[in-house]
Order: sequence, then C-alpha cells, then structure tokens
Amino acid sequence: MVKTASSPEYVDWLQEIEKCGGEFSWIRASKDFPQNVSEISRPKLRPVNEINQGVLDSHRIQSTIVKVAEESGQSRNAVQEEAKEILLTMAHSFSMTTVRPIGYMVVKVIKKLFDSVQVNLKQLAEVRQLTKRDPVVFMPTHNSYVDFLLLSLLCFDQNITLPAIAAGADFMNSKIMGEALRRCGAFFIRRSFGKDLLYWAIFTEYVQTHLINSDRPVEFFVEGTRSRTSKSLHPKFGLLQVLVEPYLRGQVYDIVIVPVSMNYDKILEEFLYAYELLGFPKPKESTSGLFKARQILNQKFGRIYMTFGKPLSLRKYFGTSVHRSAFVCQPDSQFVLSSREKLAIRTLGHRIIETHNKNRVVGVWPYACLIVQEMLDNRRTQGNADQSIVYQELLISLKRFLALVQSLGIAVQIESTVEDELRYYSALHNDLFDFVPSSHGNDDCLILREQDVVSGTHIEKTVLQDAVSSVLLSNYSNMAIPHLFDVSLLSLVVLHSNVSKGAELFCNLRESFMREFVFVPGTSRELYERSRNSLIRAKLISLEDTDCVQIDDRSALSQLAGIIQPFVATYLFAINVILEIPLPPFSLAEAVQRIQIALARYLQDPERKAVLRASVLSTDLIKNILHTLIDSHALKKMTDGLYPDSAHLQEVSSKFRHVCLESLDFYPRYYPKL
Repeated sequence: MVKTASSPEYVDWLQEIEKCGGEFSWIRASKDFPQNVSEISRPKLRPVNEINQGVLDSHRIQSTIVKVAEESGQSRNAVQEEAKEILLTMAHSFSMTTVRPIGYMVVKVIKKLFDSVQVNLKQLAEVRQLTKRDPVVFMPTHNSYVDFLLLSLLCFDQNITLPAIAAGADFMNSKIMGEALRRCGAFFIRRSFGKDLLYWAIFTEYVQTHLINSDRPVEFFVEGTRSRTSKSLHPKFGLLQVLVEPYLRGQVYDIVIVPVSMNYDKILEEFLYAYELLGFPKPKESTSGLFKARQILNQKFGRIYMTFGKPLSLRKYFGTSVHRSAFVCQPDSQFVLSSREKLAIRTLGHRIIETHNKNRVVGVWPYACLIVQEMLDNRRTQGNADQSIVYQELLISLKRFLALVQSLGIAVQIESTVEDELRYYSALHNDLFDFVPSSHGNDDCLILREQDVVSGTHIEKTVLQDAVSSVLLSNYSNMAIPHLFDVSLLSLVVLHSNVSKGAELFCNLRESFMREFVFVPGTSRELYERSRNSLIRAKLISLEDTDCVQIDDRSALSQLAGIIQPFVATYLFAINVILEIPLPPFSLAEAVQRIQIALARYLQDPERKAVLRASVLSTDLIKNILHTLIDSHALKKMTDGLYPDSAHLQEVSSKFRHVCLESLDFYPRYYPKL
C-alpha cells in the first residue's frame, strides 16, 4: 500500500536537466519522436489542418449535421459553419517551434518553485516503446495546473511524441495562456456538453481520430477537473466511453492507458481552493490573473513526486468480459452499450483511480496535519479554546502515529528523519501556521493562522477566517486518509460492536462513503477482509472465533476511528438539516447553502458538544453527502428539484448513529429558515 520514491527507481528530473548543461541546452537538444508503424496507422504525423478537415468530412459529423439541421430547421450550410466554428475553437495547433520557448520558460519556473521533481523515468521510457505500436492515453491525477505542463515536459525529455491534452475551455479567457497551451498540444472542451449533439459528435470524432490514426498520444484527466481537496474524484464515464469506443468497434487493435500519480508537498493553488470550497467564486483564468500570479515566484513549494504506473492494455483488461465483435460493423447511430458493458467501463474508471491512489507517494506532512487536527479536536472536546500546538508534543505524537501507520503496512516517504521532515514542512507551510514562543518552556508553538477574507458569502467573516486554514489543513490530511480510511472505518465498527454483523455494517457504511473516498464498486467485502487482516497484523485486534473480535489496543483503534468521526458527524448533521427543510422541492444549491449556514451557526455555539471542525463548511463535503443521498434514493431527483424521502433519510441517519462515538446535540435552532 502506497509507494515510496527512492533511488534508483526514482531520479530527480531537475538534476537530470542540469546534467544536460541546464534548461537552455536541454530544450535545444535534437529529438527523435517515434512514429506508430502499425498496419492500421499512418507512418507520419498528420498536420493540424489535415486532422481538422478529416474530422469535418467524417461520416459521424456529416450525419450529425443533417440530423441537427432537420431538428432545428436550420440549413445544412449554417450547421456546417457552426461545426467549423466549434472545431476551430476546440482544436489544438501543435507547433514544436512554440513548444521549445514555452518549455524553456516553464522549466525555469519549475526550478525556481520546487526543490526537486522525483520521477520513475525508467517506466516512462518503456511507454515510448508502446507508442510505436498502440495508441497511448495518459491519465494523470489532477490536483494542479502544473500537472499537464510537467507531463508534456517529461514526454519531451524521453523522446515521446507530446500528447494532445484535453483542457477546460475557460483557459481561453486568457488569450496569451490559451494560445500558448493550444500550440503546445492542448485542445479545449466545455465543462459540460449537455445534450448538444453537434458538440458531442465533434468532440468524440476529434479525440478518436487521434487514437485511430495515432497522430499523437492523448492526455485525459479521468476525474474531469482538478481536485480541490486532494482526494480522488469520481471518474467521468462519458469521457472514458469516448476513449474506449475505438477499441470496442475494432478500429484499433488495442489502446494502452498509462495512469500517472502526481503528489505535491505544497499545491500552488491551495488558497484559491480553500476560498472556492467555502463559497467564494472561482476566479476566471485571464491574462491579468496570469501576471498577478507572478508573486508565487517568491515562494517555495517543496518537492513533486510523479509515478508512471504500469500500462494497462484494454485488450487484456476486458478480455472476454466484453465481446467487441458485436460492435465492429455497427454504424455510429446504432452504437449502444448494454448495462453490462457500461458497468465494465465504469469499473475501468474506478480501477484507474485505485491505481492512482496505490501509486501516490505520501510524506510526513499529511500525517502531521492529521495529528494537529486530533490535538485541536481533543482540546475542543475538553472545552479548551487554546489553539496552540507545542512543537515537541506534535513531534512525539507524530512519531508514535507513524509507527502505527507503518505497522498497518502503509509506507511513508521519509527523506531523512521524522524531525528533519517536520521542520522542513513547517517552514514550507509557514503561511498556514504562526510560530510563537511556548508558554511551556523554550519550545516553539504552532498556531493555526486566521486568514484574510472578504465579506460577500452567507457565512460570517469571523467563521470564515478560521475556516480557511482549517480547510487547508484538511486538504493536506486528505492525502493520507485514502490509505487509512478502510482500517479507520473498521476500527469504528469494532469499537461500536463486537457482533457477527461487523462485516455487513462495514460494507454498508463503505458504500455510503463512495463519493467521499472513491473505491471500486463491489469490492467492499474484499476491503473488509484486507482491513481486518491489517488490524490483526498490527496487533490491534484478534479473532476469538470466526464471529467475534477481541480488542487488543483500544487506544490505537480510537485514534484510527477518530480520523473519520468528523465525516460521520457531518453526514448526520446534514441529514437533520434536510429533514427540517419545509415545502420541498428544493435545488441542490439551496440544500448546500442551508447545510453550510447551519454548520456555521453550530460552530459559533460555545456549548456545542460534538467535534465538528471548521473544515466541514467545505462545499465539496456537503455536495458529496447530497449526491450520496441521491444515489441511495433518500433524496429523489425530479425535474423541478429534490424531494426528501423522510423514512429513508431516518434509516440512513440511524445507520450513521450506530457508529457515532460522540454525543450529538444537533438542535433545530441552527437550521436556517430561508
């Protein structure tokens, strides 16, 4: 579980550039990008105008133009012109003469911002050989705009044809940045296509022609957008189906997917994410914003770890589970997947996310953030408002917790010693904590900093000032929680009950947290067995017989259970708020706002008993709760809004109350009457 980055598997790519004589010599080096020489592919890369014309002339686009013209009453020529405009806006205009100067500048910036970029380059070099015979799709994690820049630079470094990158259309708000990315291989797509048949057809044909003709590798973020919380997002199945279709229809022999995991010690957009999660509007990408962002050049962001996973062949993955012979001769209009085939593609998406998480390199800092949260929670439970953390106490608790984590079979990236790493990260994140002299002696204290906020949301400013840092702390701890979640959930179940239904309760709760911590559907029993074995190996529990669990280390189990206890309490709180909303239906946005306001009021109550951190104001957490309730039909989604099923909601609430270790006091006085 979890990777560690060590030599010789990983190398510091920035040092490799220095060995070439620096970034100027590196970017000027001659390149030998391999061509796909399979019998169904062209031996040379098609120029951009040929690709675009091929898309417009394709049967898919021409038949869609006819259909749209008939349904809308427009002339074919008018729809044809609309198609040209869509494609012109979407398509990349890759140019190596642009890649070199842009690449030079990006490398200069990366060297200034980051201490090192650790990469398993040998694995990437093997991908180069695959591009000679099969279409390749890179599927990276997506936590920062740096992601796709780094991937393209590493492909350049390893003589791999630079990928065509699916990017959000909002990049075009900045003419300078948008055009630069377009010339480096980015093609721009809307965040949502809806039922726009023409747009869907052009997007599908454009992506698939790159795969079928092996024009260049394709880069897709399977999660669709950047994760603002450092957790994996649900895979976007529509995009995945577009990529899989050429294989299913026999238009290519195989397609190879390369999962890529990227981890940052410190994320460039961390504060933007925190404000966005608290309800502040997302700033638009613009040229002025690009120049304002230059101030980050005076900061340091630590290390980056990039892991190229084992290439996944669709031919081997699907095997006989999907019979593509049924699709080979089907025209576009008749290409329809059965529920079984859709499930296979959904499972593929979750498997890619699973690989992302397994290949993450997690260092000391996420675990330190978990300990800080635990220490502050304990203070609040005792009615102590002191926000200071004595550094030596944090270090001792962190070492003890890391020993527990490693006993569970979870690897932790430690470059030198735990103490050196904690000092390194504390200095790196000095905008999150204030350092003050300790009242307990000469030791330093860390105090979570109140951040500047402007008014303009429906939450009081004083609450938001605390919440920004709390959300940041939570986002960094989220890097570690996916590896601890299942053992933490089982710890919660074990502490709650010692009965034979422990497996059933675990699986039931695990399904409820599918949105929060993504896993492969249908594997909850396997996760239970794996987690139980981990707790046994760590000597936290033992089995008296096949049905009964003996608790051997209650303190450690309580610490693990405490990691997810705030999620359980927030789910309960949100359900109570929903049950109090009068006169449904209501919109998702209205439900989010009501829950967020109620949580903010609760956080301001000095007499509250349950431990709810300010980070629970995150709209991501609230939306995950609502989507979970929609998935389970406790909230029914109709055309005019959401309708609560009170009986079902009470049933879900009861399930969470079974494992809630806290005394809950969620009174209706907190619930807003909007």
